[in-house]
Amino acid sequence: MSTITIPASLKAAFTGTKQALVCDENGNTLGYFSARREATEEDYAWALANITQEEIELSKASGPGRPLADIIADLKRQYGE
Repeated sequence: MSTITIPASLKAAFTGTKQALVCDENGNTLGYFSARREATEEDYAWALANITQEEIELSKASGPGRPLADIIADLKRQYGE
């Protein structure tokens, strides 16, 4: 993930915002902003209620995923640059 540093004058635009569509001055979408947050008790309660121990064990036993570079290369081959 890239890091983009914004000037202090722009920080106020994001303060208190949970999610935002980020556009340039011409209205072109640059990306999406999603504020960082810590997990809450509700998050843990949801996980405990919706994810079984069996699912956790199956996930752990499934092995490592593919490297991101391989996935991107496959997507480029399939869909082009």
